[in-house]
Amino acid sequence: MQKIVSISGPSGVGKSTIINKLLELYPEKYGRFLSYTSRPMRDYEVNGIHYHFISDDQFKEYFKNGEIFERSYRHGTENGPFWGMGKKPLQLVLDQGLNALNDVETEGVKALKKLYPGSYISIFVNIEKEDIIKRLTDRGGTTCDEVQRRLDDYDGYFTEMELFDHVVYNKDLNKCVSEIHKIVCGD
Repeated sequence: MQKIVSISGPSGVGKSTIINKLLELYPEKYGRFLSYTSRPMRDYEVNGIHYHFISDDQFKEYFKNGEIFERSYRHGTENGPFWGMGKKPLQLVLDQGLNALNDVETEGVKALKKLYPGSYISIFVNIEKEDIIKRLTDRGGTTCDEVQRRLDDYDGYFTEMELFDHVVYNKDLNKCVSEIHKIVCGD
């Protein structure tokens, strides 16, 4: 039976890198279901590869009609941009016989636990705060204010640790990916 797997954690822990590595190493086991967002694309991003980029109004309409089943406001704003998971992208991956992966915020973890109680695994990825600071500043395209907001979010994650089924440390990418694969597939 396919699993729905969320990879969660503060900005800079390597969620996207982990997901990309799982997809690269085990293409017959995993597929990524893309979230919707109304934030602007970064220079390196491509619509339909990184996210489904839509307007704030379109996001609100999808949420209202139930296509988007959860939404979050990241980094301290409730007026947008928005992020959320949609039923169609998730079902598309499952219909291919793959475990569905996504980078999910805590509100998404709550929604997935409620909607898919028997087939959902939540994984929290962590590293030291000093490593996150380095990753965020090395990433580029992130202002000092954004880095500080993301660091403030770091502490907030630890107030909801009971939401997660597993905690994995990403000090060594290959070990982290191997541990997650073992959690999901048992091999």
